[in-house]
Amino acid sequence: MKTEFLQARERGMRCILASLSLLTSLVLSAAVQAQPDSLEKLADDFWAWRAKHAPFTSDDVNR
Repeated sequence: MKTEFLQARERGMRCILASLSLLTSLVLSAAVQAQPDSLEKLADDFWAWRAKHAPFTSDDVNR
């Protein structure tokens, strides 16, 4: 039979693990939501660079 101390310790550990799981999921969801904006910015920066430094030509092969 478990003592009161061990039962309280187990409850505390479960509470800590649940809190860490919640915190981890919140951090990961925030990181995932931030990604599309940075990808969109990268695409915009690339096309701005390409328009300036590698203009379009009628030739479909870069020579």
